[in-house]
Amino acid sequence: MPLAHEFDVAVVGGGYSGSLTTAHLLLHSALAGRRIALLHGPTRPGRGLAYGTWDDNLLLNVPAGNMSAWDGQPLHFVQHLQRIDPSLHEGSFVSRRLYGDYLEAQLQQARKASAAELQALPLSATAVVPLPGGGFRVATHDGPAVHARRVVLALGHLPPRWPAPWDALPPGQPGLLRADDAAALQALPAQAPVLVLGTGLTAVDLLFQLSSHAPRQVLLLSRRGLLPQAHRNSPQRPTTDATPPWHGADARALLRGLREAAQQRVQAGGDWRDAVNALRPHTPALWQALPLRERARFAARLAPYWDVHRHRLAPVAAHRLAALRDSGQAQVLAGRVLEAAPDAGGWRVGWRARADGAVRALRVAAVVNATGPSTDLAAADDPLLKQLLATGQIAPDPLRLGLALGPDLALLDAQGRAQRDLFYVGPWLRAARWEATAVPELRQHVRNIVNAVASSL
Repeated sequence: MPLAHEFDVAVVGGGYSGSLTTAHLLLHSALAGRRIALLHGPTRPGRGLAYGTWDDNLLLNVPAGNMSAWDGQPLHFVQHLQRIDPSLHEGSFVSRRLYGDYLEAQLQQARKASAAELQALPLSATAVVPLPGGGFRVATHDGPAVHARRVVLALGHLPPRWPAPWDALPPGQPGLLRADDAAALQALPAQAPVLVLGTGLTAVDLLFQLSSHAPRQVLLLSRRGLLPQAHRNSPQRPTTDATPPWHGADARALLRGLREAAQQRVQAGGDWRDAVNALRPHTPALWQALPLRERARFAARLAPYWDVHRHRLAPVAAHRLAALRDSGQAQVLAGRVLEAAPDAGGWRVGWRARADGAVRALRVAAVVNATGPSTDLAAADDPLLKQLLATGQIAPDPLRLGLALGPDLALLDAQGRAQRDLFYVGPWLRAARWEATAVPELRQHVRNIVNAVASSL
């Protein structure tokens, strides 16, 4: 009889990737009678950072018709929503809280229907140690160790790193806040301006949080001042075109090809968004066909422009953003921070404007970091990542976009050898696939990883 903490599979991480991987494992016919552990940390399974909010003003940035948790059932999430509100449909943009509820429900339903056994453990892993006879010992900092024959690392985004000049300061500086520190954000003076570093989707969410119950001005600053584009009011299901003729081209040729495709769509009476959506199934192949130097060029120079067109705002969020800018409560700045110093309980920030090169100064009550998740695993402060890197069980990819992976997405160790009993699913697949953060791509990765785990047992 197995011991209480011995399992066939341990899933480390309880966000989207971890909870959905666990649900798929539970329903896989080859895993009937197996024991599965989900180490989901202090948060409820399925919530994670993205869906842990209880603020219904924060919406999904993808229409409901593209958010099913299950391949082959594209309307699964829509049908779930219609049991709550029949007026919701494929094109609805609903709250993140509702999607978190949905993910929780998928795990609960899979557990009830499964012939496998699940233990959901509120533990945070600190080390994954290979055992001499095979399998792993998963150490935790808040409970007993877990032994498992196979381990799936379902680790999500790393927190953003502070840019210069704040990167040289010790942590915990007054007035320097994380984007996910809701209590600190709510405690800010209602009248005092706040500087948000970044102009992407997270920065827009922060703007809405900071302006919803306070008259303060919110300043959003990034090097280019690029804001996410908006979804159309009546989004359509993505179509799939043939492989683009610019397959294997360099980074700039890819950009030119996409622009031409978008122009052709518009000239034919369509929408540029259709060109971006139609490219999604081909993105991994296009990315993999680029030489390493061209991938580096794309990531450094072109990715910001791709991201604002690819990762778009819900239409109602775009209207809200425009209204805040028109009223002057929100201001978008393009430029580079030159210096920063504490000033009268807040911060004085000197920055150089991109448009004219002029040096200007801001005085704000707080600075909030919304520059986007760090992808440099080697610089992470997470104890589990440090242990896995130090022991050579995983390795960063050459561009520091995520993990080193084989052609079949198998984890590569520090010597470049494929791991066959340690797996990964989550946004760090971006190094190999580029598209690895949105639900349609992640659910495919989950399915593939679960099949690989099942066939390895």
